[in-house]
Amino acid sequence: MKKVIKSVLLSIAVIVLGFAIKLGIEFIYSPVDQAMQSEDSFVMYYRWRCKRCHHTWAWMWPRMLFSLKRDYFINANDIPQYDLYKYHLHVTPGFKQENKVIQTVNKAEIKKIWNETH
Repeated sequence: MKKVIKSVLLSIAVIVLGFAIKLGIEFIYSPVDQAMQSEDSFVMYYRWRCKRCHHTWAWMWPRMLFSLKRDYFINANDIPQYDLYKYHLHVTPGFKQENKVIQTVNKAEIKKIWNETH
């Protein structure tokens, strides 16, 4: 019985680790051009020191961790000012929906965007 429990726990740990690695890779490698061209992917624009982004990230994290689709996480500090104006991104966090950027922390709006892309 203990052997079965250990193998089940090990399997769960491996699955969670796999999703965590996927999420880490998506954070590290999220090219802006590819994210803007993607029609059905979830795109989140954030800034590292943004309290609104941290607040949103806290309750979005479980959804993002177990997502099976490609998600993009774009650090707005790495985008040139010209492109920020081109994408109409003035406040973070921002979320891409139908080729426009919606800047919100409203959970209902973010859930709607999430559901449309997943």
